[in-house]
Amino acid sequence: MTISINQTKAITHDLVLKALADNVYQSAAGLRRFYAKRVKVDGGNDIGGPIIIGGLTSASGGWYSGASALTDSELEDMTRAKVDWKQVYETIVLSNLDILKNGGSAQVLSLVASKIKIAEKRLKARLSAGIFSDGTDSLVFDGLGLIIGTSAYAGLSASDFDDEAGSDAWQAQVLANSGTARALSGSLIQRAMGQATEDEDKPTVSFMKQNVFNELWSILEPHQRLMVENEDLSGLGHDQNKKVLKYNGIPFLVDSHMEAACMYFVNEDYAKLYVHKLEDMKAQSFDKLEGQNAIKERMLLTGNLFCNNRRYQAKLDDINVAS
Repeated sequence: MTISINQTKAITHDLVLKALADNVYQSAAGLRRFYAKRVKVDGGNDIGGPIIIGGLTSASGGWYSGASALTDSELEDMTRAKVDWKQVYETIVLSNLDILKNGGSAQVLSLVASKIKIAEKRLKARLSAGIFSDGTDSLVFDGLGLIIGTSAYAGLSASDFDDEAGSDAWQAQVLANSGTARALSGSLIQRAMGQATEDEDKPTVSFMKQNVFNELWSILEPHQRLMVENEDLSGLGHDQNKKVLKYNGIPFLVDSHMEAACMYFVNEDYAKLYVHKLEDMKAQSFDKLEGQNAIKERMLLTGNLFCNNRRYQAKLDDINVAS
C-alpha cells in the first residue's frame, strides 16, 4: 500500500504533537521536574512579580514606652523583578524522495517516527541546557546557573535591598571553598541546605551531575539511602518518577546539563518555569515549502524560568569528584 504526501503530513503532525508535546520533559531531571510543574500564562510584556525589599526599620515601627511618639511613615517596601520571554524551536523536515523510497505506510511511519525521535532528543537537549543556563546567552532561558548565584538577576542587583539581618537579600546562598575542591560530606550538605532554609521555607529538590551523585552515594550509610517509588530501578538518580535517592527530606537527581562539581538546592515554591499557553510545545505545520519538495513540522515553546526569592536557593560548590 502506498501513502500520499498529504497523508504523511497528517501522520507527521500527529506524531510530532504526541511524541514531543507529551514526552519532552522526560529527557533529564531538571527539565522534567520544571516542565511538569510549569505555570501557564496568557500574556504580558515580561515574566515577573512583586518583591518585598523592606527590612526592619525604625521608620515603620519599633519598641516604645508609655506615651512616646509613634512613627507611621509610608515606606517604599516593594519592587518588581522581571525576566524577558525566551523562545525555542525545533524543526523536522522529510523530503518527498525519502518518503517515496520508503514506500508503503509501515515504512513511512517508521521514517516519521525515527525523524521525530531525533528531533525530540535535540529539543530536549536545548530545553535542558536552558534550565541550567547561566544567562551568558541572552536568547536562552535565565536558568538556574544565573538564579543560584550572587550576580544581578531579573533587573535587580544583589545589593539593591537587605534582609532582616542586613545582608544582601537578592542573591542565592553559595557555599564554596575558594575554588579548591574538597570531599563531599553530610555536614556540607546540611550547611548548604540550612543556609537556604527559614521556617517552613526550604529546598525541595537537589540537582547534580552523575559523578557528584556517586560521591553522595559513597558517603551515605546503607540505612540513609532511602530509595523511593519503583523498586525495580537501580536508583541512579535519573528518573524522579521511578527509583531515586531521597536524603535529608528531598530527592537528589542527576542531570547531565548541571554545572560540574557542585550541587544545586532548589526551592520550587519560588523558582518555576513559566510558559505562554499559546506556545507550550505547539506543533506548527507547513503545507508548502518554497523551493523544496518536502514536508516540514516545527515545535515551539515561549517562556522562561523566574525566581522571586533567590535567598531560598543554594549551591554547594567545589566538590571533589573521582576522575
